[in-house]
Amino acid sequence: MPYGVARCREVSATSVAIEEHAIAGLKFSACLPRDLALDMLRTRLCDYPAVQYILRQPVRSVAV
Repeated sequence: MPYGVARCREVSATSVAIEEHAIAGLKFSACLPRDLALDMLRTRLCDYPAVQYILRQPVRSVAV
């Protein structure tokens, strides 16, 4: 990608990988359905505006 070309991607379709021990560490994890726990953790870990901001920044490549 040449210098100054912005990366534009749709970030709302991305997903965060959640490990099992993260679910087990939740308060009341034994009472939560797995799908609900995964959705809640993904929501907590996603900052779509920040990701979109980073992806809009120009990319500079340097070859040595």
